[in-house]
Amino acid sequence: MQINFQFLSGAIKNDSFFSTNIDQKDFNNDDFVDIGHFSPKGAKKFAKLIYPEVLKCLNSSNSFLKGSLNKKVKKSKF
Repeated sequence: MQINFQFLSGAIKNDSFFSTNIDQKDFNNDDFVDIGHFSPKGAKKFAKLIYPEVLKCLNSSNSFLKGSLNKKVKKSKF
């Protein structure tokens, strides 16, 4: 797995979330419309990769969003 350590370092410095489920090898040129912007296909692929972690975060007792949704967020079909 190739982790972007520059982004990881920035996330740590800013106390931000960083997903280790994203591997740069999961994406190819068809997943982007230009450098850094997803195509619809790439955006869907990215969403599928991060969805489990976002769901876990939203349902976490430590989440600042807990309770704001009034119910547990359930798994979705893509």
